[in-house]
Amino acid sequence: MDAFFLQYGPPVRSFRTKAGDTIYIWAEEPKNYFIPPTANTTLNNYGTTSYATTNFYGGGSYNVQCQLKVIADRRGVIKQIVAHKDTVGDWDLSRCHEVFGKTK
Repeated sequence: MDAFFLQYGPPVRSFRTKAGDTIYIWAEEPKNYFIPPTANTTLNNYGTTSYATTNFYGGGSYNVQCQLKVIADRRGVIKQIVAHKDTVGDWDLSRCHEVFGKTK
């Protein structure tokens, strides 16, 4: 288990179960992406006069992050790893797949 946290960073919190297992929550730093709005401009002409109307649509932001539950026994051996929060990634439908699914 130490090798996991040394490679990916420390857990953000932990919980000891009655059975003696420890549940760790690991989370990468979230990334925030800004999405600019789209604009639609219409030009209107009335005789010799013209005016433009611009409407903006959408925009906003979204976060990308992977969080895991890492369950380890009393000896620190990892028993199970489960996605706790998995958003869409930078280029994949799963941020956790981007972080852990890479071949090295």
